[in-house]
Amino acid sequence: MLAGTRAETLDDLARLGAGRKTNHLATIAIDGNALGSFFKEALVEAPDVKDKLSRAMTAATLAALDDAARALPRGSRGEFAVIPHVVGGDDILATTPASGGWTFIRTFLTSFRAHSQAAVKAVAPKLLSKAPTASAGLVFAHTSHPFDRCQALAEGLLKEAKSFVGSKSAAVLWHDITRDGDHTPTTRRPWLLADVTAREQALGRMAALGQSAQHELARVLARAPQDGKLEDVEGAVRRLGHTDVVAPFLASKDVGLLAEALDIARWWS
Repeated sequence: MLAGTRAETLDDLARLGAGRKTNHLATIAIDGNALGSFFKEALVEAPDVKDKLSRAMTAATLAALDDAARALPRGSRGEFAVIPHVVGGDDILATTPASGGWTFIRTFLTSFRAHSQAAVKAVAPKLLSKAPTASAGLVFAHTSHPFDRCQALAEGLLKEAKSFVGSKSAAVLWHDITRDGDHTPTTRRPWLLADVTAREQALGRMAALGQSAQHELARVLARAPQDGKLEDVEGAVRRLGHTDVVAPFLASKDVGLLAEALDIARWWS
């Protein structure tokens, strides 16, 4: 797993980030969805494969971690841009540069699903349709922010994301301490991995607008009435000239979705 050099400190890790800020980190907590229930059902369907299935799921976690680490740009000495703090069973606690947080999570959750399906198919094929997924909590913060607080917040977000999806699919809930402060906005909702993936191009275009244009859009949303009148937001967006970028997030007539997309775009890569 991760055969090669790694950043030695969190400050060193932050400097491996891309873009305008190399002093922010992403703290990531990941866990399998309803794995306990899955194993209970597995014992009924295939009582002789418990140990083999447990080892296979651990291997799926390690393989997904390796895939996610390799998806991030490496440092000049070839060092991996991730520090795994906890790796056990289906649990992961890791830190990446802030610019790598979304890439790491998207890759890990997608890879874990594929590896878990392969593991279940090989060990307990009757349960293939119920192969486990995983969810994640993601926290962005300045390198000076205490790690234990980032960890606690990431684990809390993970718990909410898991509760949101149950055992059905992968999800992620995020928090940007620099922008949000200590408390996650109550209106923020977890995003399914499928929705993040489907909106990758749209989020990329939003991120490409740059910081100034994103701030302009954020001010439009801040001035919008609390009931989120769509026509007010659409009119302001047209005046800014970003209609094509914003359109995918307003197609559902949900102003909150646009606000969440702006939050994601801040560290999207």
